[in-house]
Amino acid sequence: MNMYLQRLILGGIINLLVAIGAYRKRAVTISGGVTGFILGTIIYLGGGLYFWLHLGAFFFSSTLLGRIHTEAKLTGTGIHAKVGRRDGLQVFSNVGPAAAAALFYTLNPHPVFMVAFAASFAAANADTWAGEIGMLAGRTPVSILNGRPLTLGASGAVTPLGFWASLFGSLFIALIFSAGYFLTAGFTYRLFLWTAIVTVCGFLGSVVDSLLGATVQAGYSCTVTRQHTERPYTDGQPNTLVKGVAFINNDMVNLLSVSAVTVTAAVVSLAV
Repeated sequence: MNMYLQRLILGGIINLLVAIGAYRKRAVTISGGVTGFILGTIIYLGGGLYFWLHLGAFFFSSTLLGRIHTEAKLTGTGIHAKVGRRDGLQVFSNVGPAAAAALFYTLNPHPVFMVAFAASFAAANADTWAGEIGMLAGRTPVSILNGRPLTLGASGAVTPLGFWASLFGSLFIALIFSAGYFLTAGFTYRLFLWTAIVTVCGFLGSVVDSLLGATVQAGYSCTVTRQHTERPYTDGQPNTLVKGVAFINNDMVNLLSVSAVTVTAAVVSLAV
């Protein structure tokens, strides 16, 4: 049987089971499960279990961190447009660029696409770890633009703990990438360079995400509470846009930042 056909069948089975399990655990909605199944199968098709482990590491670590609840964290997530289960758009914005890189790698197995793939997950993981752990800092976050205090959970709000979490979140994926490559393809001196590219690009992707969140992501004044929110509506009533562009929400910001990192990692790895 053709290797890609085997991967397609096995990847489909694995991702179907994971999607069903995630839905039953209330980690994703139906659309999130379907989207994850499709993208996960594409990723498995591109690089087998090695590629899929990047997705697994991102999903399971993010899910575990998301289940850590504190009073401050619940307050911070209260302004977010989406809380709780990941829907299809959330899954696509984080995993879609990596699936595209995996598809390109399937068509042309060049290391450039492999590095881009890993960097994509490094960026998504760095941003998720920064957000989940950063809200546990126990201190008032500040704007990444001007250092002024912001509400916990606000887009563009950062803390030192969040920056460290972002770096380690990116490094976590980079280590999976390098260890998997060593076990499947052996050692090459370029692996050090590729690992560095994945780590740095992933971390910078989280920074870009914060910058976009502070500038172009839509922010509203709630018509009910008069407080800042990312939700365009509250109880069916439209909120007042006070910052950013109306159609650029958190999902769009994630997609833009992760896509930028994916392309940048490919260009840098090709150049060096």
